[in-house]
Amino acid sequence: MQYTNGYTLGAMPGQPGFDVAARSILGERLSNNYILFSAITLPWACRIKDGCYGTFVNICGVKDELALAVYPNTALIRSTTLPLLQMLIGEHPRLHFDANMLSISLMSLSSIYHPVIIYGAFRNWDNKTPFKECPLFYQGIDEFTADKLQACCDELLDIKNVLEHKGIDLSHVRRVKKGFFLDHYPSQSTDTSTFRSTITTNRSYEGMKHAMIKTEQGYIPNFQIRYLTEDVPCGLVYLRAIAEFAGVKTPNIDEVLNYVQKKIGKEYLDQHGNLDLKQLEGTRAPQQFGISSLEDFVKLYQTADMKKREQKTAYARSESPETTQIGKVKITSVDVYLVAVPLCKPYRVSFGTATHGHSVLIRINAEAETGSDFRAGGPEGKLEPLLFFGWGEASPLTGFSPQTPEGAFKVLNEVVGPRLIGMDACNLNAINRELNDIPQCEAFVRGAVDIACWDLLGKILKKPVHELLGGKLRDSIPLLYPFSDQSVAEDTKALNEKLDQGYRTFMLKMGSGTLGIKDEAQRVTNANKLFKARKVDARFCVDANQGWNVKEAREFCDLIEDENLMFIEQPLPKTAPSEDMRKLKTATKHRFSADEALSTMKDAQKIFTEANYEVVSIKVSKNGGITNTARLAAAANVFGVSCLCNSMLEQGVAQAAMLQIACTLPNLTKGGHCFMSTLRMKDDLTNFSHFIRDANVRVSNAPGLGIQVSMKKVKQYAKQTAHVDH
Repeated sequence: MQYTNGYTLGAMPGQPGFDVAARSILGERLSNNYILFSAITLPWACRIKDGCYGTFVNICGVKDELALAVYPNTALIRSTTLPLLQMLIGEHPRLHFDANMLSISLMSLSSIYHPVIIYGAFRNWDNKTPFKECPLFYQGIDEFTADKLQACCDELLDIKNVLEHKGIDLSHVRRVKKGFFLDHYPSQSTDTSTFRSTITTNRSYEGMKHAMIKTEQGYIPNFQIRYLTEDVPCGLVYLRAIAEFAGVKTPNIDEVLNYVQKKIGKEYLDQHGNLDLKQLEGTRAPQQFGISSLEDFVKLYQTADMKKREQKTAYARSESPETTQIGKVKITSVDVYLVAVPLCKPYRVSFGTATHGHSVLIRINAEAETGSDFRAGGPEGKLEPLLFFGWGEASPLTGFSPQTPEGAFKVLNEVVGPRLIGMDACNLNAINRELNDIPQCEAFVRGAVDIACWDLLGKILKKPVHELLGGKLRDSIPLLYPFSDQSVAEDTKALNEKLDQGYRTFMLKMGSGTLGIKDEAQRVTNANKLFKARKVDARFCVDANQGWNVKEAREFCDLIEDENLMFIEQPLPKTAPSEDMRKLKTATKHRFSADEALSTMKDAQKIFTEANYEVVSIKVSKNGGITNTARLAAAANVFGVSCLCNSMLEQGVAQAAMLQIACTLPNLTKGGHCFMSTLRMKDDLTNFSHFIRDANVRVSNAPGLGIQVSMKKVKQYAKQTAHVDH
């Protein structure tokens, strides 16, 4: 082949491994003469016009945005390549750069969803009976196929997590619904309530059908199409190959690959489910290009900054072990964001109806003081500081806090932020003491700062917070799903829907006054009857959110005396006399949980000594952060009180912080816990939702809180922002 200097070579879509293949073929010529670019997909949803291969296509829809990556990945090349490509493509889609080529490979989801959709459509076909008509491709997927897509993408995220721990920036690799369909088709789907509906209602996919062969009796599938002959060897096999040397188990990808490989006459997986290296010819598996280990693969994506950090660390360790010790981590600035994310549907409780999740996010930025050896390695011998940051969240809500989200934003910006500058971010005791001395610094505000400092500390030590708290006792936790104060009919519909999704623990909100006590009691009876009729082992609690007086609470308890119930949460106002709660407790067999009544350690002392509650509802935001919440849970354990891990209407930062505590506790209540807050939102500002599957949440082992925050989304939903540096 003759090579010409000065070429820009690219792929749309950039099938996984495009850059690995190109770099192997071009070798040294690439760094000197070529620029590579790769796009996550085509700019359009299109089909080849009949009889016009290579000349015309029918454009069914135009994507809103399109992610690209380049190699070499330098600022100069990015700044010159983007305008050129945008000019060639036109005004839409809007092009933007992703972090690197690997990010594009992992998010080029044709390699997953094309084979999975074909597998889902024809998995039960007997290989002979024709179809009466050509089935719809995207708009014809069933629940099995949608679930299998999600499961395969979860395995992709497991691969991503291993690679990310090696220092590669893969922050743009997200769950398929949020990270692909809504990013590229945000205005095309008419129903985004579920993953399946997001695809089946996408106007760009309207009328697209499976490739079929017409016979006298009807239609049979055509498996010799690029959706398999290209997407499998140049996509699915690539992902499976990375999983092989990354040590990631991929049972769902294997299930699909086992099916589709037979349809194209290949055997990439042997009978034992292992990748057969002898069968990889013609694929983009990294092993085909001399890459035989995870370390070799990671080197392809090491940036100059990554290599510099490795050199600094290696140099410091070789010179003196003591120089790797980090001293004071000085807070240099604080960023504050007041965000409002719309809920999927309104949420009614005793103190009102919410339509948005209002939170204040705080990012604490800090610089580590270290020996000069450890900091060396900058250009021309200049010293470079070690920079860290941590995220926190405050989600004040009426009934729990006298402070509004706007008030918390103001205090963090004008009072707390300036006081934090110059403090040691790792000295949580000193920071909490400082904040306790500020009259305006209510528990939610203190909690946001405390969470951010724990996140930062974990990142410095390269350990998840749960390790710093003593170690996790469980790898996952089942979810509890709460329902608004609503009618029996609404309960029945909602319970059936969530039972079908795998939930087995529920909370019925009460006390808003929209229903009478008898109607509220009927909701309990109805739930128990429904569980019995469906023969499911499910449980539930009720939460009045301080909405009853003593007479109403007593009436409710009398009406449900013979019903199965986990507990009744906060039936009386937190200001009610202790004697009222004592009388209520002695009048019923049911257990009670304290929520609004428990904020501080002083509250805990009163609750535990009076022994009116068998359960406490702990919330990392309400209880003042990770430090105080962990202390409250430990105190509860001493008194034999179990903990329900609850939540406000909060974003993924607070949810992740609570999960880091929850997985370490020996005294969790049986059943599910409230880690579904991000699912109630129309968008997730973090990747916390990625850890939720089959009504369970997996504990992240990544450093700090174990999550990533999307700055793009934070800015999108921000009502106010502030930066404090003095």
